[in-house]
Amino acid sequence: MREMCIGADGKLTKNALIILSYLRFECNGDGRYGPPVAAATGAIDPLAMARAAGRREIFDIIVRMLSVDLRERYNLEFEQ
Repeated sequence: MREMCIGADGKLTKNALIILSYLRFECNGDGRYGPPVAAATGAIDPLAMARAAGRREIFDIIVRMLSVDLRERYNLEFEQ
């Protein structure tokens, strides 16, 4: 995976940055959303919470595999 995403200069390729930016947005990698709340009761939805945690974990695993540092990770911006 590192060979696909890391260029000859040792930095993430343009495509890798696009994908990581999207995953950061989609997997709540920036923590912008709090715990998911059920609309009907206003209580935290445990199933939605587990789903969100799983998505975040996948993003974290990919970032660790690519050795992305915190500065680079938080500078990822997804343009919709």
